Amino acid sequence: MSTKPSNPKDAVSDTKIPLWLLSPIAKAKWAVAQFAGLLKYGAWNWRVAGVRSSVYLSAAQRHLDAYLSGEQYDPVDGTDHRANIMACMSILMDAEAAGKLVDDRPPSVDIRTVYAEQESLMEGLRKKYSDKAPKHYTIADTETPKPVHYVGDPPPMAGQLQAAQSQNKDFWNSYYRVR
Repeated sequence: MSTKPSNPKDAVSDTKIPLWLLSPIAKAKWAVAQFAGLLKYGAWNWRVAGVRSSVYLSAAQRHLDAYLSGEQYDPVDGTDHRANIMACMSILMDAEAAGKLVDDRPPSVDIRTVYAEQESLMEGLRKKYSDKAPKHYTIADTETPKPVHYVGDPPPMAGQLQAAQSQNKDFWNSYYRVR
């Protein structure tokens, strides 16, 4: 990255966290996932009440499993599963920084050694089966393709989410100070 000698702030800015690298698309979807949580549980509740790691790791895994299984959006509220994973992880990191994280993960094991052993086994398997050329299937091979979601279209369940939001006008008025 080059700096302009005429602007001394450039030299200082190179040492700062490069927040401009974060995708505005991902941030927007993540914000909506957090917003759904605000409506359900209250904003920043984890900074006061605290959280257990296992609760958010399980939720993130459920969203990941749903996404891996071909589901893009949570059928309950239409939020993107990937954004919900981001929300879960951000809550864990924020709660940890606030001193409100109960780390109830299982006892530690040396997973890196296990990974290395298994990757070595994979190398041998590749050699053993190098004469094979099977077709590798993806979601594109699914018999019933999932509906395509185009940018600008409301996600599935958006109508139900909007109906729930309009029923809660008192919240909206107090939250946005609308008069």
